[in-house]
Amino acid sequence: MRVSIDLGSHRLKDYLGLYPCEAPRKDARVPPHPPSSSPLWTIGWFGLQRIGVGERYWWDNRLRTDQGCVCQLTLAGELQVVTETAEYRVPTGHAVLFEQPSATAYGVPPDARAVYAPWWVVLQGAGLAEHWRALIALRGPVVPMLEDSPERIAFERVLALGEPRARATAEAKAAAVHALVLRLWAAAGAARADGLRPVEQAIDALLAAPTAPWSLKQVADEHGLSREHLARAFRERVGLPPAAWLAEQRVRQAVRLLVETDLPVRAVREQAGFASGHALIRRVRAATGKTPSELRAGRRDPP
Repeated sequence: MRVSIDLGSHRLKDYLGLYPCEAPRKDARVPPHPPSSSPLWTIGWFGLQRIGVGERYWWDNRLRTDQGCVCQLTLAGELQVVTETAEYRVPTGHAVLFEQPSATAYGVPPDARAVYAPWWVVLQGAGLAEHWRALIALRGPVVPMLEDSPERIAFERVLALGEPRARATAEAKAAAVHALVLRLWAAAGAARADGLRPVEQAIDALLAAPTAPWSLKQVADEHGLSREHLARAFRERVGLPPAAWLAEQRVRQAVRLLVETDLPVRAVREQAGFASGHALIRRVRAATGKTPSELRAGRRDPP
């Protein structure tokens, strides 16, 4: 049976015309259920399948009613994934990340000549979807997950705890899902960094940790750059010289901590990245017209 639906994408429409949509999965080890009401990240349901040559397997995620974040690993064969803007191949030893429902479709074309075997899990929990989207935006939906890699080990750990016989606690499942997301994030960040020029890697390091005790010369040396080259490239990308941008970020952090917390001023100085109390006072006064003590005394709603 063919399904007609307006997907807002000619690419997806074309594929739906070629490959009829599947009925809901029937071989999941844990039956599909509504989104988890727990604030903890958790394992919804999962499955291991074998799609024979010529067997129909094509999914339109706009039609899905079960909600969650999916990680689907190709154990054998190859999967095809279609989004609103691109097409992807998911070969053996790689996984695809997507949400359901979402404007994506995936499956095995009817003319495929090999068996396709996926191992998949649906993850749920408060805030997980935002992390999943950020992962996909950082690296794309297809990620390497080779045997014995940290990502594969984290994936298999999640599946092991999802088994009823594991009797895993909610906390153990949440920790495993967090570990998988962190591993995928680290791998995506490393892959992105590998593709960047040294000067872009240096700028990213500064942007990622503005309160760290940076020495611009040290960062430049670590990336094989001159201090002048790094400073010039940073200004072209960010719009401010490194020292000015770092000072601005540190003042913002200091003011936030002074107004919103009861941390001692010394702790505020350390966490905002200032080398001395004098530097903290000078920068905060220049930005706000008040000293740290005056800012704290004048706050309206102490926590």
